Amino acid sequence: MNLTSERELFEIFRKEAISLLDKSLHSIEKLSEKYDEKIVFEVYSSVHTVKGECVFFGLQDVAQTLHSVEDEIIKWKNEKKVSPDSLELVKKKLVFSDAMIRSFIPQQETIRDIIEQMRRFFDEYSKILGKPGTMDIQIPSNLSQKEMSEILHIFINLVRNAFEHAFFYEKNNKMVFSVRKTEGTGKSKIEIFYEDNGAGFDPEIIKKIQHKGFEAMLGVSTKEPSLHSGRGMGLYSIYKFVKDRKGGIIIKSEKNKGTSMKIYYFSS
Repeated sequence: MNLTSERELFEIFRKEAISLLDKSLHSIEKLSEKYDEKIVFEVYSSVHTVKGECVFFGLQDVAQTLHSVEDEIIKWKNEKKVSPDSLELVKKKLVFSDAMIRSFIPQQETIRDIIEQMRRFFDEYSKILGKPGTMDIQIPSNLSQKEMSEILHIFINLVRNAFEHAFFYEKNNKMVFSVRKTEGTGKSKIEIFYEDNGAGFDPEIIKKIQHKGFEAMLGVSTKEPSLHSGRGMGLYSIYKFVKDRKGGIIIKSEKNKGTSMKIYYFSS
């Protein structure tokens, strides 16, 4: 199969996957009123179909997310009910999967391709959640493919946190994301600078981080601007990643004014 036909095949998948996920998001809204086994079965079938195709096309993050959605749906089926928290969690994961599939660029070959996917992911999340936003992104050209993949992982978590927990509806939300690489002997230092003008963190949360470290983030949620909870998990995931690479996170935040972070680690 040549490159053109592979891309055409992916576009067919993208169109069908977006349709199935959008229908699933619409259908599960009805489960907040009453449990419906037919809806649960149809949503599970759609999610399972999209997950399988994601594995085929190499969208592992999406496949893993949809696998966890399947686990939640199986729980609904076994318990014959859907809790509000579980429903919101599934919505959150379906929105993420939708945005990832919409923004994915197959056959990425250059840093420019990946930056374009990052921009598209930000824009698609903005549209799906109805939170207008702009992003300034600066990525150096001296990154390896492995380093770019690591940075993409951090970027995705930061964008999810921003749109789901920091950004507001009907506000000019802004995000800045820039990267600096300093070459070293054997290892390079990667520094990521992040800033947003969103909800910020409660001062008590910042105090907990200062005293207990980012383990204090587990379970933290900024609920005023968002339908969703769980802000702490995304940042804790980043913290674990950089800690394993002898790095860290420096965070400054002011409630209702925004957050800035410096994330650094060493890449071999």
